[in-house]
Amino acid sequence: MKRRVAFFFENGGLAGFDCRAIGEGNPGLGGTAYMFYMVAWLLASRDNGIEITLMTTHEGRFPDCLQTEIVSGLPAAMLRCQERGIEYLVTKYSEAHRSLLNRADSNVKLIIWCHNFASRKMLDFYAQCPCVERLICVGREQMDRYRDHRAFRKSDYIYNCVDTGVVTPEMEAQTEREFKSRAHKVCYIGAVIPAKGLHLLTAVWPKILERVPDAELYIMGNGALYGGNPKLGPWHLAEPAYERKVLVPVVQDGKLLPSVHLMGIVGGKEKLELLRQARVGVPNPSGETETFCISAIEMQLMGARIASKRCPGYLDTVRNGRLVDTKRELADCIVRELLEPTTDYISTLKDIRQRFSLEAVAKDWEKLFLEALPEGRHLHDILPLANPKFEHKQWKERLRRWKERCGWLYQLIPTIDLFYEVKRAIERRA
Repeated sequence: MKRRVAFFFENGGLAGFDCRAIGEGNPGLGGTAYMFYMVAWLLASRDNGIEITLMTTHEGRFPDCLQTEIVSGLPAAMLRCQERGIEYLVTKYSEAHRSLLNRADSNVKLIIWCHNFASRKMLDFYAQCPCVERLICVGREQMDRYRDHRAFRKSDYIYNCVDTGVVTPEMEAQTEREFKSRAHKVCYIGAVIPAKGLHLLTAVWPKILERVPDAELYIMGNGALYGGNPKLGPWHLAEPAYERKVLVPVVQDGKLLPSVHLMGIVGGKEKLELLRQARVGVPNPSGETETFCISAIEMQLMGARIASKRCPGYLDTVRNGRLVDTKRELADCIVRELLEPTTDYISTLKDIRQRFSLEAVAKDWEKLFLEALPEGRHLHDILPLANPKFEHKQWKERLRRWKERCGWLYQLIPTIDLFYEVKRAIERRA
């Protein structure tokens, strides 16, 4: 008997994307949409004993092997799953779940796929919501952020995936050999919205040019990457106010600096070819929203070194490059990476293949549905802490152990993060 699973994704604004060849690369979607479509297709295309249905709110163009269905929203998706005997429904993290699921009457088990950091109030809600079976984070570091919260009991992680097959043996040898000869090109990929921090990169670009005069900056993406048809500014880069903030440092006399190139939304082979020419990738310079960062993996896959701010996602994914602790260090970090003559490409590629390949990630999802969930256990045991001093994790782990010994402590003692939130609020008012 096949295990029946559905993935639900609200695809308003994304219906125009042709995803029929999703297995050949991202057609220009944001990371969350791409992963929902990609993983659903990946599982549906394998002989694994799982029947997959992709439920969306709008018509879309998807691979023929992927069974699809249009529903009005999450409650309708849950009802449809119940009617069809689908046991598990995967849906993305949303603040709206508090109102939607409070009214839900269903025996369908929800798997909340957390591509974003979960707020404290949502962690509280998910921890006590009976229809939420599991919170799946996209990285170990993301999950470790709330080790001392009771929602940790329901939590696990599965990394996002990339197609490592795009790197042929010939390309692998060539990338390692020719890295020294790459031009001083810097790439940014992603949505151009305040949370992604492109303004931090353009703000320091003139300083970078002072030290590396032949440096060039390629910006791939714009404010419409996540859909929704936002109004973009005259440069078609971002919403007008944010576009001005991003471009003021790199515009002179109404013209872009010759070293800055706006590429728009780029996908597939064109994106990979641009990355093969880059020496340094700067994904999300703020690091504020990064739970994983597919673009950081893609940059390294094509041989670029990474320069960005230390954050949970990059601690999981960055092996070839340098991370800094403050935004003030960003310019120096990028310059150091541009001038770095060596690369850790071979060992980085091996790590990417082991942890983030389509095969590795598909096996984790299959193990989740076929073994872990039916048997009431987790994919990963509670592991020793990695990076224990990052975000006070060593104290979170101690507190988690105390709370597990005496369950009532979850109600009595706040999380470490809440303590620091209150502390910062008091300091701001002082």
